Amino acid sequence: MRNRHASNAASRWADAEGELLKAIDVAPQPSAHVLLGTVLREKGEVARAIRHFEEALKLQPDSEEAVFQLGLCHLEKNRLKRALECFHEALEKNPRRLEYQEAVRILERRNLYPLPGVAGPGGEAFRRGEEALARGMLRRAHDLYR
Repeated sequence: MRNRHASNAASRWADAEGELLKAIDVAPQPSAHVLLGTVLREKGEVARAIRHFEEALKLQPDSEEAVFQLGLCHLEKNRLKRALECFHEALEKNPRRLEYQEAVRILERRNLYPLPGVAGPGGEAFRRGEEALARGMLRRAHDLYR
């Protein structure tokens, strides 16, 4: 049953990618590039996702979502400095967005206070928190670290 759900999800991502590629061919809009980049990042195709987020920023330099998503890609590639730069830029564009605030806070704190290895009952939650952070799932990482 689980494999069928994973297969269905992969099929939906592939369908979304195909439709967004068609839309971009017809009318290259920044929002379509952001959506396609998000789909590609979810599929694990981070390098391609980066190209689409960068294209969205060429078309619309003030796109806070494109720069934030670009930061998530850099985070997945373990380019922490570049990710933090993107998160700061997104936060400058929209200082009220909690997701941007949290991304900056987590990465800045991580740079100042590297988290130690954890054993025992909390070790599994810590490991999962680290994985969530590496994937750009900041809210999930925050919940696990708590």
